[in-house]
Amino acid sequence: MLKMEMTNNYLREQRIFELNEKAKSGNISDLEKNELMLLLYQNGSISQKQFENYKVGKNTSELLKMALTISAIVAVGYLIDKALKSK
Repeated sequence: MLKMEMTNNYLREQRIFELNEKAKSGNISDLEKNELMLLLYQNGSISQKQFENYKVGKNTSELLKMALTISAIVAVGYLIDKALKSK
């Protein structure tokens, strides 16, 4: 069970990394922005209130900027973990 949870977390972090890269390049769709926010919420990186505010369109621009910062931090963790596993 723990191994499955770790795999799910790894896949979630990998997807956050991918979406963060798309956002940085300016090639992220609205659907992908929604996915990124949902993943960050599921990951515990943003609160339920922040996620709900995003869903109803409150402070969307500010929340997305914050989400990109958070996803960059998650992405760094993902890359470090990936590098350690390859050794």
